[in-house]
Amino acid sequence: MVIHSPVGLPGRAVRTPFSARVMEGPVPPKVCDACLKACKHNFCIIRALMRAQQGDVETGLVFTGEYMPRIKKILSVHEIFSQLKREAAAAQ
Repeated sequence: MVIHSPVGLPGRAVRTPFSARVMEGPVPPKVCDACLKACKHNFCIIRALMRAQQGDVETGLVFTGEYMPRIKKILSVHEIFSQLKREAAAAQ
């Protein structure tokens, strides 16, 4: 889903309970760290990102790219590099 950040810029986010609430209207922060100069205070982006980083997908914000719907499985870094090495070897 596309949400608007506290500075008004659009961003693609994974649909979570928090991002759905942001789409419905402002989720004013209880505490402001003044991390952005031009913040509209519709939600606290830094705290939402930190919650997501800590694994809280209920109240966290996870940004994604436009190709997320094409992802079929989540691979470890080791698996990704193994696959890249196999593909590079096959191309030689």
